[in-house]
Amino acid sequence: MVSMYAVQERLEPIAREFGVTLAWEMIADEIVLRGELNARAIEAVHAQFEAALRTLLIFSEGAPQSVVFALANDGQPRHAANLLVEGVGRQIGDKQLAQLEIAPIGSGPKLPSMDPILLWIDDPSVAEPESLDLYTGVKALAFGRYPWLMDEARQRMADRKYAAKMAELPHLRGSNLPVSIDEVPRAPACGEGKGQSILFALYWLDFGGAEAFALKMMEAAKAAGYTVVVTCDEAGRHRVIERAAKFADAIYLLGTCQFGGSKEQAMLGVIRRHRPTVIHIHHSWVLYRLLPALRALRLVKAVIDSTHILEYRFGDFVSESIRYSPYIDQHHVISADLQQQMIQKAAVPIEQVRLGKLHDMSRNFAPMPGKWDDADPLHVSFVGRFTQQKRPYLFVQMVQQLIKRFGRKRFVFEAVGEGLLGPSVRALAHNLGVADAVSFLPAATPVADVLGRAHVLVICSDNEGLTLVGFESARAQAVIISTDVGAQREIVAPEMLVPRHPIACVSQTVKLIGEIVQGRRDAARILAQQDELLKANLDQPTGTEVCLAFYNSVTSPKALDVSAS
Repeated sequence: MVSMYAVQERLEPIAREFGVTLAWEMIADEIVLRGELNARAIEAVHAQFEAALRTLLIFSEGAPQSVVFALANDGQPRHAANLLVEGVGRQIGDKQLAQLEIAPIGSGPKLPSMDPILLWIDDPSVAEPESLDLYTGVKALAFGRYPWLMDEARQRMADRKYAAKMAELPHLRGSNLPVSIDEVPRAPACGEGKGQSILFALYWLDFGGAEAFALKMMEAAKAAGYTVVVTCDEAGRHRVIERAAKFADAIYLLGTCQFGGSKEQAMLGVIRRHRPTVIHIHHSWVLYRLLPALRALRLVKAVIDSTHILEYRFGDFVSESIRYSPYIDQHHVISADLQQQMIQKAAVPIEQVRLGKLHDMSRNFAPMPGKWDDADPLHVSFVGRFTQQKRPYLFVQMVQQLIKRFGRKRFVFEAVGEGLLGPSVRALAHNLGVADAVSFLPAATPVADVLGRAHVLVICSDNEGLTLVGFESARAQAVIISTDVGAQREIVAPEMLVPRHPIACVSQTVKLIGEIVQGRRDAARILAQQDELLKANLDQPTGTEVCLAFYNSVTSPKALDVSAS
């Protein structure tokens, strides 16, 4: 259980920092979490409360407020369309935790009668919602039994969208319109005179490659002496918020805690309050749209953004990065493919685009011997979020076809990950008769241990940049079979690349694994190709080195040592 009195102690200093006072009415003394109570979950609860209060005060500029905190412990997802916040007061029974009234210091403890804002705090001890209707009706039935057929249609539509996007790319740079924002009186700068600050603008604080890299850069910036400020555009479960809280001096959840006004206006309030010397964009629609105004008002000295992937299906951040490129000092990209797209097709100046790979590996690489001395049974693994992008249902279909052709005893199958497709994927494994053949492991499972056992790693994503798990697999001497998307060819042997379209992806992957099992495809030769590709990647600078060098070029609070990156 989490003590609400401990929460109160954490929130009081934030209230004083913003010049307000809190009047508490404890409806529940403790928060009872449904899952395992551990230090991570407790810290995540505290971090959510702190970020929620900060964001409320940024939105309201310290105006009187009545707020009801409630625990979202019913297992339902609340990250779509800002459903975490409802602007009307209503009783929610035993889930209600506390009501507090916020007023400027010096005013009376009771505010005029007003409907309280209802603010949800997510239960961080539960890995996934207990139920999720991803589809309903006919779509749900079709996806449950034949997800690859629905995906086939989806990919054909994606082909057309991608072709249109590539045709648009040469005309994107500088095509944005300036944003009109009312002037906001400047609040006293937080931490003024205590060193320089960096603002990290994120989409959200959930599991993902962009978020993992952002956390790494927060840690590096904090170690270098910067004040670290974090914003998140979207509502979500923010399942790594406690990690960010270790390095961040302030976190603002602009989507989760939106109480009136625009996210852009709130972001402007954050920037005026903290006066960041450097802004580092990690997939933030809000910050991109605000860049013209920030430059016009001279509120930022330097901007760097990190982009990972040119998407097939949705509006992507690379396009936004290119569109707002005139307002960005440096683009950090994670693959040579993306670097070429920006320079050659979008005409971004070559000196403005820096390549930095996302790995922490030593440049001293030597292959690990011994794993392939006994490859019977063959260990085949999947590592990734259970989402549409990663398509774990294709892995389950591959398992069924491999067992049908070669028998159950020839393989060990492991799938590591969690996500909204988790229930559907497990149900599909049951329907296909392979539920007992696949070990479904939680996302917290050490990936190094899984890859240490794996002979083959399957990446069946419909969209990628350049996967970190690809680097890790090559280092662990696992043969990588991957869809030919993004920059995967920079780490995967050419003969191990398979089509993105699901039916061809499954059939070609099954064929390649079958040839390895039968000894008709030389694993040693494939691993040698991977070794060469890995060494070429390790010769490139890392993202940490590139971004720290940029921070240091703007201002250097103390000497930076990037040699260990």
